[in-house]
Amino acid sequence: MNQLELMQIAGDILPPIFERITESVGKVCDDAATFEAPLPLLVTSDQVIAENSTNPVLSIRFAMASEPDQYQVLIVRQDTVLEIGRVMGGYTPTEVDENVETNIRPFAESIVQGLCLGLGNTMQSTVVASGLTIRHGDLTLPDNFTSGINHIQTQIALRIGRRDGESFNGVIYWLTTDTTMRRICNLPQEEEVAPPSNEKRGGMTEVESSEHTMDALLDVP
Repeated sequence: MNQLELMQIAGDILPPIFERITESVGKVCDDAATFEAPLPLLVTSDQVIAENSTNPVLSIRFAMASEPDQYQVLIVRQDTVLEIGRVMGGYTPTEVDENVETNIRPFAESIVQGLCLGLGNTMQSTVVASGLTIRHGDLTLPDNFTSGINHIQTQIALRIGRRDGESFNGVIYWLTTDTTMRRICNLPQEEEVAPPSNEKRGGMTEVESSEHTMDALLDVP
């Protein structure tokens, strides 16, 4: 099964997962927030970095405890981060400072909790998140997102209803590897062809800067 066929299957099974996220976020957010219309697309890690290089982003990184080396990343861009900060903080921020980071953390945690519940229903098993990191700053990706090959980025429409009758429409991006998405879809993994013994396999060295970031390491029960 090629990746385009995988995209079609993923598009069919993902909507109920994001219903669970909507339910989970509703427990911590007074304004109605809905997550819907997931659209999986093929991307490379270089494309993801380039598309998010203009401004700092909120990145929510975690792995399923059963596959601790297969990280997933939720990416939230600046305008959406500020709107979440408004909802969770009760005022309209103009920049993402430490107060905003603190205010939005329960929202971010509830997204992961809802995602784990939805994944568990789809995979018919208990899914627990491990290695959760919530960070606002320049985007970096875990080592499992190898450079030069396609990964799967799902665009999720986020709608937040405001009490004045208006609504905010944003997007959250969920990045997974092909391996993780096949596991979610209960599909067999593609067989990997070993490189010739006299050749070296290419790789990418990731350098993460600690400047202008704040890490929150959390265990999700």
